[in-house]
Amino acid sequence: MSDAIYLDLEDNQIVLFADILGFSNAVRKNERVSMQDRGRLIVNFPRIYDIFFDGYTKERQESMGIKFLWVSDSIIVSAPIKNANALFYVLVDITNTLYCSGLSLRGAITIGKLYHQNNVWGPALIEAVENEKMIVKYPRILLKESYMQQLELEQNYSAFFELSDISGYMQFNYFDCYFAKLTSEYKDITSTLSVYSQFIQKSFEEAERPEHKEKHAWLANELLRVVRKYGAYIDSYLASHEKWSTITGDAKRIENHTPFIDFLSTITFDKVRT
Repeated sequence: MSDAIYLDLEDNQIVLFADILGFSNAVRKNERVSMQDRGRLIVNFPRIYDIFFDGYTKERQESMGIKFLWVSDSIIVSAPIKNANALFYVLVDITNTLYCSGLSLRGAITIGKLYHQNNVWGPALIEAVENEKMIVKYPRILLKESYMQQLELEQNYSAFFELSDISGYMQFNYFDCYFAKLTSEYKDITSTLSVYSQFIQKSFEEAERPEHKEKHAWLANELLRVVRKYGAYIDSYLASHEKWSTITGDAKRIENHTPFIDFLSTITFDKVRT
């Protein structure tokens, strides 16, 4: 008798497998920080813990129709394909949490057969893990075009997929998706831009290996695209709201979106190997 019948796989499952970039290194550095010097924490672990565990309790996962698993530097989120919108809600939520905590996310989404109960396995997960390790490269989420066609996503998610540099794969534009939500609610986006920009710049400067610098140069370019797209909104918002930022060094009032353009433009690919 084949062992396959004991795998207990469910069909038509959507699964996200993602790696938290820099997490293991942050754990090693934070482990050496004393209680008297907690200001030097590399990553905001309490914030991550609150969102990942207190924010996604078993009861909330059940109500959303998703399953959430965080193990060290890996995250797995799965759901029946009909609940794909809930999975993307979680993706956007945890991505913002990580950026604000000093980390980024790189992963892949697949559709197929999966077991996700006391443990998790299946062809869909295997494919997602292989894609994350082999082709994703940058801090982003990739999805096959053929899988995208199977999803019935709400406009606030489906509108932010674009062709990637990998043939046959779509890329989820998190920055555009998140800032579109904020602007639709007429909220300030300069505070978030400041946090994201300074995280990227710090990560780029502290990266010791060229391939790690390249990841953050790519991320800076993606954020720069979004700043240009929402430049008019930023300028309009700042015209009636006083906002300050330390993005230029000392705390200064921001008059328009130009400081973000100038700041992000300094993080370029031609500086990766210099």
